[in-house]
Amino acid sequence: MAANRRRNVQEQNAETKERIRALAASFKDAPLRFEWLIRLLQAQAMPVDQGILVSFAHVPEQCAEQYSGSWLTHEGRFFRFAVLVSRTDAALDIEEWRDVTAETIVNPHLPGTGKSFGFLASEVLREVLS
Repeated sequence: MAANRRRNVQEQNAETKERIRALAASFKDAPLRFEWLIRLLQAQAMPVDQGILVSFAHVPEQCAEQYSGSWLTHEGRFFRFAVLVSRTDAALDIEEWRDVTAETIVNPHLPGTGKSFGFLASEVLREVLS
């Protein structure tokens, strides 16, 4: 019954950090898969090579693909985004692009959860940029 074992804080933090690391690597290693994100970043005058993708979700819609997530800049600024990409003409409809740095918790010692998502994402950013 090891599958039902509760994970401790360190294990949860390690899993979250590995998910962030894998997502950042997938964007870097296969940028064409994220062509819509490159277009979004360019539309926002954000350098594609000076940040990492730290969260991502994809929902197929009737005539489009919806993508949402968070981008972390090399300066430590977090941006939340949501876009619709048309299946017919690949038009990009930006539904949200918002600086959420002020509301993103970046703390290494949260009670009960250990490191915050923002802190773990910042750690991965430092690893990627070094």
